[in-house]
Amino acid sequence: MLAAAPDPWDAGYQAATPGIWTAPDGTQRVGRIVAPADTPAGRRVKVWVDASGRPVRTPQPRGLIIVEAIVVAAMAAAAVSLCLRCAAALARRALTRRRLGAWDTERWATGPQGTSQP
Repeated sequence: MLAAAPDPWDAGYQAATPGIWTAPDGTQRVGRIVAPADTPAGRRVKVWVDASGRPVRTPQPRGLIIVEAIVVAAMAAAAVSLCLRCAAALARRALTRRRLGAWDTERWATGPQGTSQP
């Protein structure tokens, strides 16, 4: 690091500060890197870079990736379940309307029975 990272009260847990790092092709790069707050100048910090040597965010921990995958799978299952329940409700409604319509048609075809009306 070329300069000390800012005080944690000013910058939060991590802060961008000037630094030097080595790209994958071996060239030295200069720019802003993210370091833990309150890190003194001259201290070495781990910097993650992409294939071209630009700094990138630290990869997520494996446990967090697994938890996110489980949450996404559960949400997808819930969404599919909701869609199936809605389809079943619509189908039941359509079939009930059809059944009641058939009963109504049959009733009007035979007329009222068991009443004193003509």
